Amino acid sequence: MNHSKSEYTEENARFSRRAHEAAYDLIYTEFLPDDFILFDLSGSDRDMKRDEDYEVITWHDALEKPVSFSIQERFRRKKFSQYREVTIKTKDTTNGNDEKQLYVSDADIMVYGYYDD
Repeated sequence: MNHSKSEYTEENARFSRRAHEAAYDLIYTEFLPDDFILFDLSGSDRDMKRDEDYEVITWHDALEKPVSFSIQERFRRKKFSQYREVTIKTKDTTNGNDEKQLYVSDADIMVYGYYDD
């Protein structure tokens, strides 16, 4: 098992942002219905305090009201795909918070993937 530590750096933040932006076309348009709205929550309280990256609102003819759910994303660089593992931080190194990030997320869905830009 690889126990490497990924520190916060501007380079890593830019990588995450590029992956986050690419996810719209590469992921969400593939599994969401044609009629949906995707709200980018980057930098909002929902992102910073509740670890939610997107809010999705979608409609379906069989439902009286739209469905709303949130998504949390985690992307690794493609070069790490050989490890075939998910990395979940136990400490938020950006603010020193000792809470386990997976447990503080309010997101309904977690999207994990590899991104190569």
